Formats: sequence, C-alpha cells, structure tokens
Amino acid sequence: RSGERVGAHNPHGLAALADALAALARPAPRVGVFAIMADKAVDEMLGLLLPLVDIVVCSQASESRSLTAGLLARRVEALGSGAVYEEPEPEAAVALARRLAGREGSVLIAGSLYLLSDLADLLGYGEPGDAATREDAGTREDGGTRGDGEPRGGGVY
Repeated sequence: RSGERVGAHNPHGLAALADALAALARPAPRVGVFAIMADKAVDEMLGLLLPLVDIVVCSQASESRSLTAGLLARRVEALGSGAVYEEPEPEAAVALARRLAGREGSVLIAGSLYLLSDLADLLGYGEPGDAATREDAGTREDGGTRGDGEPRGGGVY
C-alpha cells in the first residue's frame, strides 16, 4: 500500500514486513538497502530479508551501533546471497539501489529505524530524526517522478 510505514528493525518486524510484501507484486529486479545494528539478531534478520530481494546494497546508519557496510556485506555473502554492494552513505546507497533497480525494478529499505531516520528527508518523512523515534516509521512505496515527468524507477518500499 502506497505510503505505508512499518518498523522493520528486528526479527518480529521483519517477519511482518515479509508477510505484507508477499501480497504485493514487486517488480524485479528487487533491490534491498539494508543497515542493521550490531547488537541485533543480524543473521536471523538477514534470513528474513534476503528472500525478499535479488540484489543487496549494504549501508550503515549514523548510529554508532550500526554494523559497517563492509561487515554487513560479509555477513550477507556468508549467507549465500546474490549480488552484494557496499555503500556506507545511506543516500548514496538508495541512489545506487535505484540505478540497479532501473526503471522497472523496486527498492526495499529495511533493517534499522536509524537508517530510515538518516533518510528522512530523501523519503519524505519530515524532520531528520523523526523516524528513529516514531513507532510507525519504516518502509514506504514511492517511485516518484523525475523533473520531466518520467518515473525515477526503483520504486521504494
């Protein structure tokens, strides 16, 4: 559902996200932008996230507890995912994901409320920092358009 936000920052939230996304026909390639706090159940969370995407862009949140993009990428690779990219800067990670998704694909951003807070302006959540403290912060679907009216591609979930 367009504009829906859910907190997908722990195994319980990610299981709910997976159930909700199962009902959507998300276009391929499906690209994930993920950041996860080091003190979370990282492998369990990745086990829920990886089946949802074809390509992974590992990023990191500004919060000091965030795994680095490199460490997260190594965990993803150890679990046998497909293509894996590292981009520590969240906004650059979303831009990369959108390029990888192309005009037809989709982008999923998940794993950390801090990541979503870092992306608040880009995703239209309001003031930076709001998402990390709001219970309803999380994912949203919004492909948007470029200045010429054409779709940007890589609709964000």
